[in-house]
Amino acid sequence: MRRLRLQFALLAALVGLLLVAGAFAAFDSAGSAGTASATITVTLSPVADAYTEQGAPGRNYGAATRLWSDGSPLSNAYLRFDASSVGTITSAKLRFYVGDGTSDGPLVYETDSAWSEATLDWATNPATRGAALANLGSVAAGGYVEVDVSSVLTSGRQVSFGLLPESSDGLGLDSREAAFPPQLVLSAASSGGSVAAPVNTAAPTISGSPVVGQTLTASSGSWSGSLTSYAYQWQRCDSSGAACAAIAGANASGYLVASADAGSTLRVAVTASNPGGSTTATSAPTASVTSGSSADPVAVAAGDICDSGGGCKQTAALIGQINPTRVLTLGDNAYPDGTLSNYTTYFDTYWGQYKSITSPAPGNHDYHVAGGADYFTYFNHPPQYYSFDLGGWHIVSLNGEIGITSGSTQETWFRNDLAAHTNKCTLVYWHEPRFSSGSVHGNNSSFQALWQDAYNGGVEIVLSGHDHQYERFAPMNASGALDTAEGVREFVVGTGGAPLYSFGTIQPNSEVRNSLTWGVLKLTLHSASFDWQFVPVSGMSFTDSGSQACH
Repeated sequence: MRRLRLQFALLAALVGLLLVAGAFAAFDSAGSAGTASATITVTLSPVADAYTEQGAPGRNYGAATRLWSDGSPLSNAYLRFDASSVGTITSAKLRFYVGDGTSDGPLVYETDSAWSEATLDWATNPATRGAALANLGSVAAGGYVEVDVSSVLTSGRQVSFGLLPESSDGLGLDSREAAFPPQLVLSAASSGGSVAAPVNTAAPTISGSPVVGQTLTASSGSWSGSLTSYAYQWQRCDSSGAACAAIAGANASGYLVASADAGSTLRVAVTASNPGGSTTATSAPTASVTSGSSADPVAVAAGDICDSGGGCKQTAALIGQINPTRVLTLGDNAYPDGTLSNYTTYFDTYWGQYKSITSPAPGNHDYHVAGGADYFTYFNHPPQYYSFDLGGWHIVSLNGEIGITSGSTQETWFRNDLAAHTNKCTLVYWHEPRFSSGSVHGNNSSFQALWQDAYNGGVEIVLSGHDHQYERFAPMNASGALDTAEGVREFVVGTGGAPLYSFGTIQPNSEVRNSLTWGVLKLTLHSASFDWQFVPVSGMSFTDSGSQACH
């Protein structure tokens, strides 16, 4: 009997060992070396985002740095991501940074994804799909908000989301052009290691001058592997390039050098990501940051500035960072009609902070009110046209909305003013450009008399807006032909914050153009020369810079 019990015990032990061995075998086939059951995290940036506004059904806000979901004015925000390379997805979180909070946030929907950032407007709002994924309720500004969207994204594909308002207390979120872009954070099943993490083959580089007030631009470097996204982090280092620390909020490819950077060096860390993982590479440090010349005045200029969108808030922030001697507005300062309400609601909140150092010029929208009356009221009744000196420069503000033909009162005054001032360097500004490659307005021969006077009077710079884009021309003579010896250099700077336009036929002597970026033109006015720099809003990388001697 004892022998029988022993035989049963041995048999049970053998069965147990077989079961344990089988369990280990099953575990090994399913999970050894972290293959099929392993999970990876993939963070995607949007491939497109924009907002639309019912009150401006044909306007495109694809280049905006802030997206609005707001009941007044009625506005929807849209974001699209490309997750087609990810595969099986186990969870999905939509994250966006709130710059302007709300007491009653929008509904979040999946939407159709067949829309273009460059052309989306209210008339082409994408349709929603299914029920709302979330109702945000009260949302505080100054941080990321996370929405679980796993229910609509279980495998890799293009996916689009819409934020549709429920109240007139709007929500403003950073776009992909801003410092804190939206994210789609995915947990995905690993493909067994078949996709390798990116490998850096050439380090990131930095272009631009390390001078306070100048913009540096980072290249991503070169990478191997199937890339999903890049992330940037600027760092401040000591004068030897060591002891580097991340600069809060400096997460775009462009960086405006701040006064806090003086004496330090700067570098940028670029993180490349794909479904296989993430890899970070770092640039070489810049030379030590200098403060530049404090003796020469700095002017900041832009036109086509403030409406109900978020653009002029971004450009106003640039003025605060640059801290100029003088602000020049190039007309169409407050949309849509230049009314006192437009000025107090839109312009005064942002650019109005610098009213005491602002020398304005009016535009055609400012004259939607008869005689531009509210423009003159807001700016404390400046003359119709006037001039002043800034450092060693003579500056002239003209009014393109009144008589400008040869022999008109204004043209005669302008001609005499140039003759009476013997300054070596002169800058003139008015709203409508004489020359422009813009598709909406373009060249305007009505201003030929003023252009002729500028050339005859030895003017260095003419600034205009009206076409909502940035364009720099080579120096030109009175007929618009290249003249590098005595020509006038024209800048079109209609990038103050109103919706941007596209280019049409490119005009002769047009040297640099951009139609996707809000920003301001910074002019450093030396005694016998000038430096120019187009400074983009946070999150945008386009810039343009150079120097020129006065005649």
